[in-house]
Amino acid sequence: MIEQDLIEQKETYFGLKLHALVSMKGFITNFIITTANVDDRAAVFELVEANKHIKNTRR
Repeated sequence: MIEQDLIEQKETYFGLKLHALVSMKGFITNFIITTANVDDRAAVFELVEANKHIKNTRR
Protein backbone atom coordinates (compact mmCIF):
# COMPACT_ATOMS: atom_id res chain seq x y z
CA MET A 1 0.00 0.00 0.00
CA ILE A 2 2.77 2.44 0.89
CA GLU A 3 4.67 1.68 -2.32
CA GLN A 4 1.55 2.34 -4.38
CA ASP A 5 1.08 5.71 -2.65
CA LEU A 6 4.66 6.68 -3.49
CA ILE A 7 4.24 5.71 -7.12
CA GLU A 8 1.06 7.75 -7.45
CA GLN A 9 2.65 10.91 -6.01
CA LYS A 10 4.24 12.93 -8.78
CA GLU A 11 6.28 15.84 -7.59
CA THR A 12 7.98 18.37 -9.81
CA TYR A 13 11.01 20.34 -8.72
CA PHE A 14 12.21 23.51 -10.35
CA GLY A 15 15.72 24.79 -10.02
CA LEU A 16 18.24 27.23 -11.38
CA LYS A 17 22.03 27.22 -11.52
CA LEU A 18 24.40 30.15 -11.55
CA HIS A 19 27.53 29.76 -13.69
CA ALA A 20 30.11 32.45 -13.02
CA LEU A 21 33.34 33.48 -14.72
CA VAL A 22 35.64 34.70 -11.96
CA SER A 23 38.92 36.62 -12.30
CA MET A 24 42.14 35.55 -10.59
CA LYS A 25 41.44 38.24 -7.97
CA GLY A 26 38.00 36.81 -7.21
CA PHE A 27 35.83 39.27 -9.13
CA ILE A 28 32.86 37.98 -11.09
CA THR A 29 33.44 39.12 -14.67
CA ASN A 30 30.42 37.46 -16.26
CA PHE A 31 27.68 35.01 -15.37
CA ILE A 32 24.70 33.16 -16.77
CA ILE A 33 21.74 31.56 -15.06
CA THR A 34 20.39 28.31 -16.48
CA THR A 35 17.66 25.91 -15.58
CA ALA A 36 18.79 22.94 -13.53
CA ASN A 37 18.55 20.50 -16.42
CA VAL A 38 21.16 22.30 -18.58
CA ASP A 39 24.50 20.51 -18.79
CA ASP A 40 27.22 22.44 -16.94
CA ARG A 41 29.60 22.00 -19.88
CA ALA A 42 27.21 23.83 -22.19
CA ALA A 43 27.09 26.78 -19.80
CA VAL A 44 30.88 26.90 -19.51
CA PHE A 45 31.21 26.80 -23.31
CA GLU A 46 28.79 29.71 -23.60
CA LEU A 47 30.73 31.76 -21.04
CA VAL A 48 34.07 31.06 -22.73
CA GLU A 49 32.73 31.88 -26.20
CA ALA A 50 31.25 35.16 -24.97
CA ASN A 51 34.53 36.16 -23.29
CA LYS A 52 37.28 35.24 -25.75
CA HIS A 53 39.07 38.51 -24.94
CA ILE A 54 39.95 37.16 -21.46
CA LYS A 55 43.26 35.31 -21.36
CA ASN A 56 43.97 32.23 -19.27
CA THR A 57 47.24 32.87 -17.43
CA ARG A 58 47.31 29.48 -15.65
CA ARG A 59 48.25 26.94 -18.30
